Amino acid sequence: DAITCLAEAKNSNANNSDQAKKVEKLEKEVANLKAELGKAGKPSGFAMLDSNGRLPHNLLVAGYDKYSAYDLAWQSLHMAAAAACRGSTSSGGTGCCANMVMTRNTAERKNCAQICAQTVYRNCDAEVSIYGKKGKATKNGMVVGAFYNYPCNHAANGGSEVSSSDETVMNYSYPYFSFCCCRK
Repeated sequence: DAITCLAEAKNSNANNSDQAKKVEKLEKEVANLKAELGKAGKPSGFAMLDSNGRLPHNLLVAGYDKYSAYDLAWQSLHMAAAAACRGSTSSGGTGCCANMVMTRNTAERKNCAQICAQTVYRNCDAEVSIYGKKGKATKNGMVVGAFYNYPCNHAANGGSEVSSSDETVMNYSYPYFSFCCCRK
């Protein structure tokens, strides 16, 4: 619109050569920008965004093309569960081998003693229900997560990763996710 206005003024006032030069310069810049935008999405041009306006996973570096943000959030939750199990056992975890964290689907109404007994890691040390908020803390004393510790034969509380959608890992609300701390 501004270029059109200047162009009309240029045509009506032939004596103003400075204004005419400015209009020509602007018209060239606009033409160059249009040409550059016309290349977008072509192999020699800019990267195409997906239907959500994001870069395609195959253009991302460091393996981010292999895993979604939800996969990484679930992995972070699993690492937190392992740390919670380590802190919940009186011995810190013992046995011949690595100790394991097992998911507990509360819909199946099994407690951790039963879940551990179904595996080669038959001994249950604890049940932990944990959750963490997304985002970075901005001040000292902010609540960033929550947890409960339960005995192995307790099956009343906690939520289940198994029956949750991927998006649930990003919501800070009940239910907590429930895990069993098992060892050989």
